[in-house]
Amino acid sequence: MDTKSLEYFIALYRCKNMHKAAEDLFLTQQGLSQAVTRLEKECGAQLFERGPHGGCLKEV
Repeated sequence: MDTKSLEYFIALYRCKNMHKAAEDLFLTQQGLSQAVTRLEKECGAQLFERGPHGGCLKEV
């Protein structure tokens, strides 16, 4: 896991919106989504629940 992955995770957590987080990070929405998917695979767990109005941290 690198610091960029954590930065992306924190930005998405704060914004709760993929588009807004990607904009804040100067990334495309697709790029951020792919980075979060890689992080989830690395952790072996789904970190965010995605929905039509954004995402939220998945409760355990």
